[in-house]
Amino acid sequence: MKKILLAFATLVLAAPNYAQDLTAVSPEGVEISFRIVSEYEKTCATMEEGCIDPATVGKVTIPDVVDGYTVIFIDYASFEDCASVTEVVVPPTIKCIDERAFYNCGLEVFTMLCTDKSNEDHVCEIIRSAFRGCDNLRSVTLADHVRYIEDYSFSSSNLEEVYSYIEEPFELADNSFNMSNPNLRELGDRKSTRLN
Repeated sequence: MKKILLAFATLVLAAPNYAQDLTAVSPEGVEISFRIVSEYEKTCATMEEGCIDPATVGKVTIPDVVDGYTVIFIDYASFEDCASVTEVVVPPTIKCIDERAFYNCGLEVFTMLCTDKSNEDHVCEIIRSAFRGCDNLRSVTLADHVRYIEDYSFSSSNLEEVYSYIEEPFELADNSFNMSNPNLRELGDRKSTRLN
């Protein structure tokens, strides 16, 4: 019996820990927590429901690689209620910005960096309510690999500028910018939209 327990304990301790957390420090000095998405593909995501200290102030730049893992996902509620975060820059490796990722965040400026266009299969979607309740959000830059923006993604924001580097056809749900600035009429195939 002792041999069986010892063998089991050895297997458990030797097994890879896929729930392992990763951390990185942004250029601004902000510690960001990540979780491994795929050990095989070496990918990770921001930690669900709080990847940074909610008292963080100012700009946060999310890295594209953390300890050899490519950052592909801004997870559910990662920046929710971070009232003093005013600007976020995300890398071109991002494939998805999840529901409520920035819910009720103090964001004023959001920037998605463009890809190098070497991987045509690399696309990004912005999930429903990703930026809902970001009342201070004034400027958004959408990268070239965005292909879908779900409904209510930017609702309740007061957008004044939307810069789009999207060249390929993409899908914009009817209410993606619901309750945003009424002067924001259409994103479509324009390169940028600037409001009064």
